[in-house]
Amino acid sequence: NTHKGKLDASTLNVCMVVVKFYCFYRNMTAAMLKEKLLNIGYQGKEITIPFFKENTLSDLPTDLKMLLEDAIMLQTREDMKISEVGDEIKADMDKRLRSSI
Repeated sequence: NTHKGKLDASTLNVCMVVVKFYCFYRNMTAAMLKEKLLNIGYQGKEITIPFFKENTLSDLPTDLKMLLEDAIMLQTREDMKISEVGDEIKADMDKRLRSSI
């Protein structure tokens, strides 16, 4: 593992873990996230969010965008308790995301 939080390519279902984090913060702007981190987790220390630097992002490949949308829907179904999402379904989605990325 090369990531401090042990979240890297060797992590089981890593793509779905990233989707889950996205779903936690999906309605939050970079400014809101920075404010929250300053007030809660970083006790006033300066932080940077490098992946929010650019004002515009290039378009994702269509197949990856569709898979990400499916993964977010899957995670949302589980988070909202609309239906139970089994480990096999998550593993399959993770495999599909990895192959597209």
